[in-house]
Amino acid sequence: MNDDAERMLTPLGVNTMDESEVKIVIGQAVGRAYNLDRAEKSIPMLQRLFEEPQRTELERASSELLASDNFDEHTVAFILQASLQTDLPNPAPIDWRDLALDIRELENTVADYMYRLEREMENKDKVTESDKPAMAEMHDALREWANSLGSVVSHMREENWIEAKVEVDKAFYASQSQAIDALKTFYENPILAEVIDRFRDKTKQFHETILRYPSRMIIPKDRVKTILDVQAVYLRLQQLYFEDRNREANQVIGYPIEKLGDAIDFLLQTSKRLETANYEIGLGVGNLRRGLPKINDPALRRVLVDLADRLDTIFSSLPAEPWPMKDYGHPDVESRFDSDPYGPTYNHGEQTKDET
Repeated sequence: MNDDAERMLTPLGVNTMDESEVKIVIGQAVGRAYNLDRAEKSIPMLQRLFEEPQRTELERASSELLASDNFDEHTVAFILQASLQTDLPNPAPIDWRDLALDIRELENTVADYMYRLEREMENKDKVTESDKPAMAEMHDALREWANSLGSVVSHMREENWIEAKVEVDKAFYASQSQAIDALKTFYENPILAEVIDRFRDKTKQFHETILRYPSRMIIPKDRVKTILDVQAVYLRLQQLYFEDRNREANQVIGYPIEKLGDAIDFLLQTSKRLETANYEIGLGVGNLRRGLPKINDPALRRVLVDLADRLDTIFSSLPAEPWPMKDYGHPDVESRFDSDPYGPTYNHGEQTKDET
């Protein structure tokens, strides 16, 4: 292990992640960047971090992304922070619950202004056709503002601070948008302008408070290797898709990418059984296999065959079971089980024939 890797493992607190767990966090950041159009330029840097995690580089990347005026890049940074903030305490429950109530109140108030604007837009006596485009932009900004505030509260209830940060960031940017500036000037009403500014100040306070919360990603210790194995295939498929979005492979690998992403999400949740995640892996590899004949490029086909083989190995190594209801499971996965998995000894939580 090199010096940088050793520094990565320097204790920050009792919950410090090891190098494999840090790699999973970075992999999640890479995967999110692939799915965010405005974060694409960060992908090469993130891929280098994934291949060789170094704490100093992680800190630099996180700072650079947060300094951007692009909130998609902020999203990636919030994920990266999960490997850097392991020693930070969670906010006191009473504090964040009170904060959540305040955010919900502002969400309802902003939404009320949005509905008022909707009703006014429908009033043909007051609104001209030339006014409608600008009013539609104001309406959309208010909707994004309110919806993001609502999402913040939902994630806070689950103590999912990463996604709470993502949503409060969106709410803050929506509140500061030019469309909201236009709303203040459109009505030429100083009282309305004062109210909007007050809402903006509250949103800014919420934003500053929640961004001080630690990012958290709980990684089940007994699933680390499996997550890394699936993640490696997932990110390779994402890379192939990203390199040329018009390639023949994209229709073949789009669905497997989605299924592997779901599998990783399930693997990260201890409430989800391994069988549930593995079913998603089976769906992904089955679809990939069926699409291979459509690939005319021999080199690309070889790459995809190798990735499919790796997924088959993962699927075979994990616990698996058919869909609970006979004839409702997907053929891609069901075909991998015995021809009659619903025989007398098969049990989905109900009594078997031998038990009755």
